[in-house]
Amino acid sequence: MYMEIFCAIGDGMKLIEKLCKDYVCDDEKEILEYGYEMFKTVLLGLMGAIIIAIIMKELLYGVALLIVIMPLRQNAGGYHAKSRGRCAVISTFIYICALLVIKYLPVYEWTLIGSFFISAMIIIYYAPVDSINNRLDEIERKVYRNRTHIILAIESILFMLMFARQMYRFALIVDVAFITVAIILIAGKVKNNIE
Repeated sequence: MYMEIFCAIGDGMKLIEKLCKDYVCDDEKEILEYGYEMFKTVLLGLMGAIIIAIIMKELLYGVALLIVIMPLRQNAGGYHAKSRGRCAVISTFIYICALLVIKYLPVYEWTLIGSFFISAMIIIYYAPVDSINNRLDEIERKVYRNRTHIILAIESILFMLMFARQMYRFALIVDVAFITVAIILIAGKVKNNIE
């Protein structure tokens, strides 16, 4: 199964080359190739995350964490590594740490609520955080801020429902996602100020 996926990924580049040759001008070829490279990176990252979750025997929590954190991180921005390799290592480390917290951390209701609200306020205050390689203009900043707030509101409702039903481990998943994104936003702000 995995070999089929890797073969399909390799065949994708051939498809892009054919499209560029037959239908697309040279200017758009770079955009298509970049989009395809990003697609491969995301797909391989997701596969890696699923494999890690399976190894840790936390597939349900691992998938739930990805569902919560990915849209928030994508729109809020934050710290970006200088290379894809470094990004992969940092992302893997963060994901493993988050799963370990979800799996082993004792859940105390007031701590859960407190950390949830503090991290949500940090996200509201800072998001979106751009990077040196991808500066946002005022319109983009407004669009990403609004998207982040909508996602934050939806996931906050999810947190409250889980908390009210005493499904604390699942509420912790949302909390850990918020804390992670808040830390990434702060790290991105610090990096931008240094550079």
